[in-house]
Amino acid sequence: MNPLPVLAILGFLSVSAFFTGCQTAPQPQLNPLRTSATFAASKEAVWPSLVSEVGLEYPVRVIEKASGLITTDWITLPAGFNNRDAEQWIFPIGGFLATWNGLRMNMKIMVVENEPHKTLVTINCHYEAFENNVQKTWLVGASNGAIENTILSKVEKRLASGGTSPESEKPSASVAKSPSDSLLELKKLLDAGAITPAEFEAKKKALLEKL
Repeated sequence: MNPLPVLAILGFLSVSAFFTGCQTAPQPQLNPLRTSATFAASKEAVWPSLVSEVGLEYPVRVIEKASGLITTDWITLPAGFNNRDAEQWIFPIGGFLATWNGLRMNMKIMVVENEPHKTLVTINCHYEAFENNVQKTWLVGASNGAIENTILSKVEKRLASGGTSPESEKPSASVAKSPSDSLLELKKLLDAGAITPAEFEAKKKALLEKL
């Protein structure tokens, strides 16, 4: 028997098996999670829940209830060595010979009641990663929607439970703030109407004990 046809058939089967395996291999998630949601509630109901979720975990810069704008300062995220854990929050940036040393984020949120009892919340997390080998500068990374979707989900739970959520009282895993910083955030929440004066005093007392 001529061995050449046999070798050709075996080669064809090997190539076919290779491509079949590639087709069945699990593919990474390429679609971002949601970054906006419309709640079946008034802005008056949505606003304090949103401000609480954001203000107790992130360093708020601006809270403007009239315009519906909330912004934060830059937040340094624990991305690990060479930003190996950055894919928790962003899609891979890539770059020839690129190495990474830092990931930061700030946030802009808009709250608009488009019609009675229908409030649109849009969250924009802006990420920048520091490339320290070739370009040696901060490069923009595309959000995968992880933080945005988490905030929206927590607001949904707060609204469903009448505006309270134990999760909002937990310390942030990504942002460590001093008691004095937390006190400033509490004052902003009080000014925005997200917490009552009694809640402010109780939380302030607990924070002052840590100073």
